Amino acid sequence: MSNENKIIFVGPENIHSAFAQMGQYNFQEPIISLEEFQHEMRLDENKSKVSRSSSAIIFFSRLYTGAEKEFAKLVAFYAPYAVVSILIPEQDKELIPRMESLIRAAKRENASNSGGSYDALTPTFFISYEAPMPDLTQAMADFIADETISPDVKPGVMEMLPEHYKSALSIENNFEMADETLEELYGNDDSIVIPKDDEDKNGVVIAVTSSKGGSGKSTVSMLLAAYLAKASKISEQQNLERRRLKVCVIDFDTRDGQLGFLNGQTSPTVFNIIGDSNVVGNEIPRSAIEKGIYSSSNIEADFIFAPRRTRHAKEIKPQFYVSIIHELKGMYDYIILDTSVNYLDVLLEEVAYPMSDKIILVTDMGISSIMGMARWITETTSPKEKGGSGIDKNKIGITVNKVMDGVNMGADRIKKTAMGVPIIAMLPNAPKLITFKANTNSLDDVLYKRQINQSFKVLANSIVGDSYQLADVPYNDD
Repeated sequence: MSNENKIIFVGPENIHSAFAQMGQYNFQEPIISLEEFQHEMRLDENKSKVSRSSSAIIFFSRLYTGAEKEFAKLVAFYAPYAVVSILIPEQDKELIPRMESLIRAAKRENASNSGGSYDALTPTFFISYEAPMPDLTQAMADFIADETISPDVKPGVMEMLPEHYKSALSIENNFEMADETLEELYGNDDSIVIPKDDEDKNGVVIAVTSSKGGSGKSTVSMLLAAYLAKASKISEQQNLERRRLKVCVIDFDTRDGQLGFLNGQTSPTVFNIIGDSNVVGNEIPRSAIEKGIYSSSNIEADFIFAPRRTRHAKEIKPQFYVSIIHELKGMYDYIILDTSVNYLDVLLEEVAYPMSDKIILVTDMGISSIMGMARWITETTSPKEKGGSGIDKNKIGITVNKVMDGVNMGADRIKKTAMGVPIIAMLPNAPKLITFKANTNSLDDVLYKRQINQSFKVLANSIVGDSYQLADVPYNDD
């Protein structure tokens, strides 16, 4: 392999050695300082120990201190031509806002001096010192997907990725190839058959849905997953239960999925499953599904993200998702489906709702949301012969999100509109906190606020019931 397909690391030799021993990627010879890096990059290609054609460069964040502007200029200069990442330990993350500001300023200066050949929006990435390899792989995938990057640069980055990432990204970023792959797998067969569960497929499927956008169903999905995972981890530690619960969240909003953004990740996606060579139509082995799973250390649960390309979403047959859910039921205790608000969508009406053991209907306290909730209940629970979806009302529970006093919409009024469907949780309104934590990809932190914590405790226990003894997730006093 030539140097151009190896990663340049600029920082201490012991960290370079640790990277090299991980074995996932190939690294060039170590460069220990910014000055040495600049010197080597100025040398003739045949004399330098690193290649100017390298597709990935990692700078250690400690080189920033004392050389802030020079560091930012170097990062900005190489951003359009390579995956430029900054390796940063947890204790240094308070430097990120200032570092980003200087890098953006350097990019703007490059753009103004380039006569239009440099795009100031080209990305740079931060990778954690504690788990660098998943972050680095994610950075590469995001770099390839970024429209500001020249198509001439992307093949070198693609070459470095693990094989399953290559196949999935190649398919998803190539419209013609994606269409051919989906056509080959599924043809024109639109039939949906929900198989009977095997004895080892005991996972509980929960659909989190809403009749109106903006209700917060994706936030509810993530925080419910986080509470189940964290509480059951404590249950195991306290010997209340023999093991913790395994939780997976699937982005069923295939046209406007939000879970990737909330996790700060865009891959792998469901296309990593489709791109696996062992997938034949709806026969999906567990090994293929595992390639489409993102494991969140914050939420402490797994995720399957929606396609990044909206145009491909409609081409993935609903039966494919049936097969995924069926297999996941043998892998996880709880499978949470974060659905779209288009509740007449075939994927919801004929897959998500029928396959769910429980349905959480999320509403806020606005009059349009409450009336939409009533309409959803009527249309979803009415018999099919009367134009409804025929879903059993007994498996539906209402979660009222963004609860506020003094808005002329109390619990009694909501109950009257709910037509016998129970309210299982009332979640407090905390828009500033939740928006900030969502924007910083640390949504699980809100569980440490007492009111939010206690509300999700009620919701989680209503889902688990007597089947598992959930411990309490600790919170801070407000």
